[in-house]
Amino acid sequence: MRPFVRLSTVVRLGTLAAVSMSCQQPPTTAATSPIPAAAELLSPAHDASRGDAAKASAPPLEPSEGVRPPVAAQEPTEPDGDGARDDPGPRVAPSFGHFERVGRHWGSLTRICDLQPHGAGLYAAHATKPLGWDGASITRYAPDDKVAFSLAFDWNRPGEPSKGGGAGQGFLRLRSLHDRLFAPDADPPYLGLGVRSGIEGYVFVSDQSGRFAQSRRPGHRPPRAATADRAGVALVPDAYHLFDVIEYQGRVYASTGARGPGDSAPGALMVSTDDLAFEVAARYPEAPGAAAWRLTYMVRFQGALLTGVEVLGGRGPDYVRWEAPTTDVALMADHATPMYLTPSGGRATLRWYAHGRRLYWIMAGALGVQLGVSDDGRGWSLVSLPEGAGAPLDLAQFGNTLVLLTEYRLLALRDPGHLIELARLEAPSPFALSDHYCAAPLAVFQGQLYAGGQRKGELYRFVPEVSGRGPGEP
Repeated sequence: MRPFVRLSTVVRLGTLAAVSMSCQQPPTTAATSPIPAAAELLSPAHDASRGDAAKASAPPLEPSEGVRPPVAAQEPTEPDGDGARDDPGPRVAPSFGHFERVGRHWGSLTRICDLQPHGAGLYAAHATKPLGWDGASITRYAPDDKVAFSLAFDWNRPGEPSKGGGAGQGFLRLRSLHDRLFAPDADPPYLGLGVRSGIEGYVFVSDQSGRFAQSRRPGHRPPRAATADRAGVALVPDAYHLFDVIEYQGRVYASTGARGPGDSAPGALMVSTDDLAFEVAARYPEAPGAAAWRLTYMVRFQGALLTGVEVLGGRGPDYVRWEAPTTDVALMADHATPMYLTPSGGRATLRWYAHGRRLYWIMAGALGVQLGVSDDGRGWSLVSLPEGAGAPLDLAQFGNTLVLLTEYRLLALRDPGHLIELARLEAPSPFALSDHYCAAPLAVFQGQLYAGGQRKGELYRFVPEVSGRGPGEP
């Protein structure tokens, strides 16, 4: 397939912007350091991403400017997290080991962006260069089948004109909701194929067995609309880029960059209707100006919905916290609270992971890619990683241990300040972070820990070593 570099949304709207994220090494001691307290965060002295002149001229943010009053607390209607839980496997602590290559399907692309167990299979979401080059597929690994790897869904649309983007440009997340798989298309062909509304995005929905409806011919059109008992597509009107889907307070939401009034490009939360189509629930911000905004990856935590933010041609908060006063209403713009760790904001979310009473946040900012931990989703501490670990990528519950995958280590987190090495990877690591939209994922399937490769779309499995203790093992 010939790669096609698509003009971004901001170019279409006349806004030229570049997003730059460094990948510096995190601190080298295994400990946590608090992010400055809220009062300190409202001081320009902590704005490390702006020049001295900007620091001197920028007035301190008042709480009413940066943070809205919190919504009254309510009992969460769903567990914290982003969807179905993995099977954590046997309730024993993992020992030191190594990763071994399991294999790949011929339909695998360069990167595995997410892994989702479903039934007897482990599904992998693939991309080549998300939001940049054509390439989107989903593969399935079922070790008990005669042929372990199969192609679950192909959105590469071979043979279609590539000008304007002939195929989807990546699946970044796979979610298991109501015993069905939901796969949002990160960047639709030609800004949409005009099934319903011209510019439109697509969420592909499986049936309960995990089977996806295939594209229709001629023209590799999206499948028929999904229904309560049939696989198909859920249409998302006016969506440029779909990042994630999640259930919150009994409704399914999709996060996206969207077409707004005039030529504006706000981020948006789309809510699913009863017929498995989506409509706009809330735009963020309501006045985006000339910048192009996107709401990215999502998580539920302590009754709130948290969404990452990306802004091209401007600067936005680090993330947005959404809370509706009751479960009777869908989320609206008034339910959004922008969250800033510094006055300049601008952190990009790579992943969220809720575990027990804590929320972990893998973020990219001026100091590189870092791991934050919070007990309320508002105040954060940084988890320092061992020297040589590289950037944090994903977390998972494995046995009775929370494990963290980094570019060059697998670490056990006994608590945020106590990390134990379980595996070491030498360069070139198959999990090296080269695209911030797609960090190597972890998943536990049939009691074993798997990780997704970033160079050949290969699946890897962690193999504990029975005899002896490895480096860093107590």
